[in-house]
Amino acid sequence: MRRNPVMRFPVVIAAASAAALLLAGCSSDSGSSDSPSSTSKAKTTTAAMLPLDMSQFDALPPVPTPASATVDCSYPSAAGAAKTVNPPNSTGVSTEGTVNVALTTTAGPIGMELNRAEG
Repeated sequence: MRRNPVMRFPVVIAAASAAALLLAGCSSDSGSSDSPSSTSKAKTTTAAMLPLDMSQFDALPPVPTPASATVDCSYPSAAGAAKTVNPPNSTGVSTEGTVNVALTTTAGPIGMELNRAEG
């Protein structure tokens, strides 16, 4: 299977950035030198991250109550899909309770619990 080179580009950039950071962290001047240096090293500090003050934002509107306990959904076919997939069930889909989902990413799976009533 041949991979799209455009999809590999972000991975290559991320790998190159990680390698540069790793090498920059490994290069330190731990020895003493009698010769003057043309570069100066300034100490920098990072400010502590303050918690976000949520009071500055308006409250979210209430979630509307579903009209019924089940709904029917439609999944129209799209032209030019990257791969063939099977759409989820489209009739009698529950609007109550929660469902656990594992979103698979290149960084690993991300687990979520979704509330069907808030969809």
